[in-house]
Amino acid sequence: DCINNVLRFKDTKYDIDVKRGLVRLMEEHLKVVSGVVLGVLKGRIENMKKSIEEDHKTKGFNPLIKSTCVIAPLKPAEDTQKKEEDKSDDSSKLTTDLFKQLIPTVDFLNIDDDIIVSQFTYMQASIFYQLKPTEFFGQAWAKAKLRHKAPNIIASTQMFNFISSFFVNMILNTEDLDKRILLVKKIMTLGIKAHEIKNYDLLYSLAGSVGDAAVFRMKRTWEAVNADPRKAEFDKLKELFQKNYAGFRNEIKNIFTTPCIPFIGTSLTDYTFLDDGNPDMVGDKFNVDKKLRLYDCINNVLRFKDTKYDIDV
Repeated sequence: DCINNVLRFKDTKYDIDVKRGLVRLMEEHLKVVSGVVLGVLKGRIENMKKSIEEDHKTKGFNPLIKSTCVIAPLKPAEDTQKKEEDKSDDSSKLTTDLFKQLIPTVDFLNIDDDIIVSQFTYMQASIFYQLKPTEFFGQAWAKAKLRHKAPNIIASTQMFNFISSFFVNMILNTEDLDKRILLVKKIMTLGIKAHEIKNYDLLYSLAGSVGDAAVFRMKRTWEAVNADPRKAEFDKLKELFQKNYAGFRNEIKNIFTTPCIPFIGTSLTDYTFLDDGNPDMVGDKFNVDKKLRLYDCINNVLRFKDTKYDIDV
């Protein structure tokens, strides 16, 4: 009787087309959501346009604007009246063409080398100066469950990879041979300037970009680049990161009062070998020698935070 008192109400059903009702509900919901999303997108696009234009006026360079590196002059504004006449009813159609109009297309080759190096150095330094000793403990950066404890080490690694891939993409997307040759030469110049200001992290990422397999196979490009005197100088700088980074280690060991951003990958590797290759306990005693060596490894990175770059962004 208890069960029947519930199930007997199934005998007489409501006359409802569930599918049709759900479709109508979704359509009404989409109208509301589309309007809200479109409003938010329009606001953000307008803010992005103003920010980019201001950045362009001050000759700033933000490589995060577009990872595909398609850079050229802002398109002239169209006549307002003509815009209103050509305005489509489908206002929710935000195409790639719209974003292309909002992004300043500055010729990268014409941007001053010092400006580019200073901008990348600023981005890297803003991460490096936030590094904390605790981020090294337990190799947190290499363990999924502990990665949240090493945010700046991970951010530094991501920035290094971003810069390298940024220039690789730029080279690969430059179809004109003459411009591609000039671009590779410019990258080598940026690497030389990065070395002058002791930004080894930027230098190594630039060396990695021109050493990429896809870039290395561009024979006609390298035939012209190899004749440039900067190529020999850049190759010598690349040797700093060979043979277990012997040249790099030798250079930074005597840097104490000059601003410097080291390539932290060497220290992360050293820390890993020391931590994994030595026991925490020797018998029933703490392995003090291991802890002191780990401290030296961390200190060899963090000591460069004491002297900072004076960069006018």
